[in-house]
Amino acid sequence: MLGAVVLGVVFDHTTSARRDLCVGIACGLLACGLMAMSMRASGFVIDGRGAVLAAAGLFGGPIGAVAALPLPLFLRNEIGGPAVVTGVVSMVAQAMLGVAVQHLRKRGGGAFERRSVLWLAAASPLVILALYIPGLAPASTAGLRAEIAVALLLWLPFSTLVFGLSTMNELSRANRLRAKRFTGQFERATGLIDGTLFDAQLMQHWRLHERYGSGYVYMLVSIDDVAALRRTYRGADWERLVVDIARALRGAIRHCDLCTRTDIDRFAVLLPHTTLPLARPVAERIASRVARTVTRPNMPNGRITVSIGIADVDGTQLPLDVLGIAEGELFLANGRMANGAIGPVEPVRKIVRSFPGAVIEMGSAPSEAVPPIGNDRHASRERAA
Repeated sequence: MLGAVVLGVVFDHTTSARRDLCVGIACGLLACGLMAMSMRASGFVIDGRGAVLAAAGLFGGPIGAVAALPLPLFLRNEIGGPAVVTGVVSMVAQAMLGVAVQHLRKRGGGAFERRSVLWLAAASPLVILALYIPGLAPASTAGLRAEIAVALLLWLPFSTLVFGLSTMNELSRANRLRAKRFTGQFERATGLIDGTLFDAQLMQHWRLHERYGSGYVYMLVSIDDVAALRRTYRGADWERLVVDIARALRGAIRHCDLCTRTDIDRFAVLLPHTTLPLARPVAERIASRVARTVTRPNMPNGRITVSIGIADVDGTQLPLDVLGIAEGELFLANGRMANGAIGPVEPVRKIVRSFPGAVIEMGSAPSEAVPPIGNDRHASRERAA
């Protein structure tokens, strides 16, 4: 259990560039700690290092396996005994087995998940074959092979499964903590809000629209040429670029408008009490500000552009309909123009509702305002207003 916590800390405080090496070093130290314990017991032989070395190959890959093996191999050679060669071969086989499972998962295109641990646990008894390689085990231990094999056949799958699942839980905790910390830093640097809070505000404005007819606009902002940008900018460089774009976006909208990051290259903007014709200038201002302020010398023309899809809540039936409409408008806009596109091109003339009873068509004269229904004194006051 301590080993799983150690690996969780390693994943939480190391970057991907050196994580495999740190995982291997941690697993090597854990294996040496287990091998150096002074424990005497009668009965079956229990291999305490097997699950740790297998996890080094599974979670650290080839680099992790290579980094984990030197210290345990050196300690095994120093301890000596009648089966040094057999122990060395079994340790190498355990680490390589983890590497093989990781390679098969990556080659198959599957995500790294608990199933990988189950596969490794099922295949872990294969290292018992090292006991039966001719010439490795001395004759004095030949009679114990069956007894050792039975013990390992029971112990290796169980220990690998327990240690692997414990490590997976620690990695999930570390990933959640790292994502939370990264999101907080991103929001403080850009002024954007959390996605959960954004969704809650979106639902609140939908309720206001259903109850009072107040309108709002949802905009989907996408960074153009993201594939080329990701080839040029990686890791921290890409995140710094996204921070610059987010700052430009936040500076182009009102303080009452809401903005959040929805994907690696996309942002969502909520404009309360706004209609489609009035949102078009906001989208143009966002695109202009990003192109003007976010520049990179090693990019074509040194400019970063964004494309924007705009969706009005009028005519929608469900709260999340605006997301699909904005996605479709962005797709259609990119079909007309690859970079810097804004859709729809020509907003449809619609009814603007600032509050119930005040309804006016965009482009009409003030005298054409539709009066509220009713002949009571409240209706007269509203008409006078």
